[in-house]
Amino acid sequence: MPNGGIHHCGNCRYYQRETPGCELRGVPIESSHWTTCKNFNHPNKDAIGPIYAIVCEVRSHAGSYTDIPYFDGIRVDTVQRPDGGDTFVCFTDSNGHYNEFSTVADYHAFYKTSGREY
Repeated sequence: MPNGGIHHCGNCRYYQRETPGCELRGVPIESSHWTTCKNFNHPNKDAIGPIYAIVCEVRSHAGSYTDIPYFDGIRVDTVQRPDGGDTFVCFTDSNGHYNEFSTVADYHAFYKTSGREY
């Protein structure tokens, strides 16, 4: 399986393989080859924006890769339905509430209205 590109945490100067996590942000990284941020190999030690999950969205049997922001430090991901159809976006927030969105665009709209910054 290919990775999410060369800009992922696994290739970043701030990635700690032993932990595994981000030295700059002090957070665990669940999937180092499918996670990124705007600080990727940047010399600035101030965290810029959120952490992003690198995901594949499938629509009408065609896939494309995009970055979607974590929600309050929680990885958000796409899941393909058992019938092999379109993917949906989902995550469980820190209060244990399961959230599901039909498309990445729907999640982005939710993220923007929640007052979080990109």
